[in-house]
Amino acid sequence: VEAKLLVENNFLRLRPKFLAKEYVGDKGMNKYISGIYKQQGCMLGYIVEGKIEKIVEKINNEVIYFFDSNQILSKYTSSNFVHNGIYRSFHKEGLKYPMFHLMLDFN
Repeated sequence: VEAKLLVENNFLRLRPKFLAKEYVGDKGMNKYISGIYKQQGCMLGYIVEGKIEKIVEKINNEVIYFFDSNQILSKYTSSNFVHNGIYRSFHKEGLKYPMFHLMLDFN
């Protein structure tokens, strides 16, 4: 599991654009996509400030920039899970399985 802090707005010393880039890039999702981490891991986002949906929008903007629009995070709904902050993404290069993203909201 690769975990990252996330915010919607500037909060203390945390900046949303920087954190979204870190979540997606070589310190985050790309560790799985490039094969540095095993394929069946997942991403964990600690929401320090803001709304999950707005933060996922910021992450998806970075995904589009870093990869392409076919690899954005989309809401995952299943009768097996009751948590509202589960997303998944599909990646054509490097991953055989969808990547799951669990957003934990602490505010």
